[in-house]
Amino acid sequence: MPAANGAITGFQGGGWALLFAVGFDTAVSETLPINQTAAIASNCTFTAATSATTVTIPGTTLNRSSGTSPAWEFAYRNGAGTLAIVAVLSGTGSVRGTRSGQCVSFFGLLSPVPANVIDSSAAAASVESNASGFLARHPNASAVFGLIGGFRLLGQGIGAEWSVTYSTCSLAPTASGAGSEFNATVNAVTGKVLFSASTSVSCSGGSTSTTNPLGSSLAFGAPSVATTGPYPNYTYLAELASNGVAWDNFTAEVQSGASPVTAGWNLTARSLSGVEIATYDTVAGAWSAGGSTPILAGDEMVLSTTTNLAGDLLVLTGQGSFSGTIETGL
Repeated sequence: MPAANGAITGFQGGGWALLFAVGFDTAVSETLPINQTAAIASNCTFTAATSATTVTIPGTTLNRSSGTSPAWEFAYRNGAGTLAIVAVLSGTGSVRGTRSGQCVSFFGLLSPVPANVIDSSAAAASVESNASGFLARHPNASAVFGLIGGFRLLGQGIGAEWSVTYSTCSLAPTASGAGSEFNATVNAVTGKVLFSASTSVSCSGGSTSTTNPLGSSLAFGAPSVATTGPYPNYTYLAELASNGVAWDNFTAEVQSGASPVTAGWNLTARSLSGVEIATYDTVAGAWSAGGSTPILAGDEMVLSTTTNLAGDLLVLTGQGSFSGTIETGL
C-alpha cells in the first residue's frame, strides 16, 4: 500500500482516498490488456496515463497462504468523483489511468478503506485452516486477494472486507475448461472469517455443466452461536438466501479435521417468521421432511449440538441440479 499511496500522491491535484485493492498470484506469467484487468473493467471508459497497453503479472511460487503477491491494483477516488487506477509490480507503483462512465456512479457507493484494516497476510492467515485442504491439493493455484472499504445503499451495506480466492483456473478466462475454487470473506478489521466455500467453476466464466454450482446459487451467512432459545447446549444459526435452491438440493455434514462428526448434532430449517420448514435426517444423510421447500431470503439453518463445534466445518454438498460444495467454519 505505501508504494501505491506514493504513486497517487499529487496526481491530478491529489485528494485521493483508497476504495479497494486487489492482489494477484499466478503460477505462470500472464499478460493482460491494461484496461481489462480484474478491477472494474466493465461499463467504463479507460483513459491511460502512460503509453503502456498491457500489464504483465509475473509468475510466482510464493506460498499462497502467506497472502503476499508481486502484483497489485489499487483504485482511488478524489473529491470530484474521478477514479484512478494504480498498479504496483514487484514493489514499484505507477498510475495507469482513470476511469469514467457508468461504473463510476457504482463506485460512488463504496466507502474509503479505513486505516485500521488488517493486511492481506493476516486475511490469508485467518482462512488458512479452512483453505488448507484446497491448497494442499493445489499449492500453485492462482490467488486473488481483494479489499474493499465498505458499501452502502439505502441505509444498508457492509463494512470493510477482504475476499480470498484460490482457483485452479488461470487469472484470465480461457475458452473452455472446468476448475475448482476456494473463496472466503473476512472482516477486514477483526479478521473474523464471515464465509468460506469450495465450489466447482468454469474457467471460461460460464457454467461448468448442466448443473449450477451450489456456491453461486446459495447465499450462506456465517453461522452465529445462539445463547438462548429452545435448543440443546450449542446452536449455530446461519441465514440463507437462494436462486432456485430447495433444502433437498444439498446434503449436510459436520467435519472435525478430515473426519465426519456422525452423532451429537441435528439440523432443521426455519422461516424468517420462526416456523420450522424442514428437518435433516443425519443417519440417512437427507432432508426427511419439507425438503422440497424452496429456500427464501431470511430462512435460517439451525444446527443444534450437544458439544461445542468451534473450529469444525459445516459442509453442504449440492445434488440434483446443483454441484460443488460450500464449507463454512463453526
